[in-house]
Amino acid sequence: MAVTSASTSMPPPTNNGTSGHNQRPVRPSGRSPGRWRSAWRLALLITLIGVAGCLIIGSVTRGSTSTLQFHLRQGVWLLCALTTLAMAFALPRQTLLRLAAVAGAAAYLALLGVLLFGVRINGMRGWYRFHSFCMQPSELAKPFFILGFAWLIARRAPATPSWRHFALALFYAMLWMLPVMLQPDWGTTLIYGLTALALIYACGIGWQHVAFLAGAGSAGLLAVCLRYNYVYERFLAFFGLGSPEIGARVGWQAMQMRNCFIKGGWTGTLFADNDAALLLVPFRYNDSLFACAAELLGVFGVLPLVILCFGWLAYCCYRAQRSRSVFAYAVYIGAGFMLSGQAFIHLAVNLGLMPTTGITLPLLSYGGSSLLASVIILTMVERLACEEV
Repeated sequence: MAVTSASTSMPPPTNNGTSGHNQRPVRPSGRSPGRWRSAWRLALLITLIGVAGCLIIGSVTRGSTSTLQFHLRQGVWLLCALTTLAMAFALPRQTLLRLAAVAGAAAYLALLGVLLFGVRINGMRGWYRFHSFCMQPSELAKPFFILGFAWLIARRAPATPSWRHFALALFYAMLWMLPVMLQPDWGTTLIYGLTALALIYACGIGWQHVAFLAGAGSAGLLAVCLRYNYVYERFLAFFGLGSPEIGARVGWQAMQMRNCFIKGGWTGTLFADNDAALLLVPFRYNDSLFACAAELLGVFGVLPLVILCFGWLAYCCYRAQRSRSVFAYAVYIGAGFMLSGQAFIHLAVNLGLMPTTGITLPLLSYGGSSLLASVIILTMVERLACEEV
């Protein structure tokens, strides 16, 4: 892809954060009809995908006493997300930037605070719990991680990036990733890391820096395996190197997801029978949603989800290539790799292409924090795109 090449990376910015001699005019922050048409189209798309997610969640949790509870909670989060979208398109740009700065600071403080005041679920301290309501700050911090990175790149990006600028970008990425690692949430850390790597490379950093990051990442993965035995066992089970006991215990979820794909076939079993293999899959309403949807809808039914993942990444790269704003360029790249990277990791785990890790499918899996963060990221892209037309 051209946008990830150093030779086709963003042109040098001018003092006002833009570049190029054919500068596209930025649309005024007034309430233009075109902007609201984009808002309605985006809201309609999000509503359709969100409702489809609720229907899939309802199908895969049938027989559970919490089915209605899942629907109600996801529906409330969807309404909150759509309200946030409307506010983002209604408010002036400068007001949004000020609110984003305050919300970003609050999100980072929440990331730090969850290490002390959060609840531990499945061995990870990553949620705030208020009675039956849970919030995951590592999800809500994603859009503000992208915005902060974009601001840093637009403010500091030189014509020829140096090791000093690379170190600054790496320090910023680690500042956000470290609290997530301490939870520990390795799946979300991987998403943050991939997004940071895409931003660093696409915005002009050379292959030497990428090689350094690859080496540091490999060393970090080795350290994690040595420190956390369950991560080490997941890799052993994935490559078939562990004992049969480890394979049966750690590889149970992967085996059940594979059975879902086998039973679903090409057309699915939604209207066929009630003997569903997906009822044995753990976390079938979030981490294993794609495999369960494949059993219900078949390969033909879930293929549009795969196309949407590629389409979002392609759309963001297209916007980035057309953008004349360094800030917008970085937001497009970060948003594209953040959401598509998360979706691809979810798909890879469900398809058995990588070891199991707890990653949700954006907009579809159960999880209000993930849903709201995904909608904010989509809204950021569309709002910037409207202003650059």
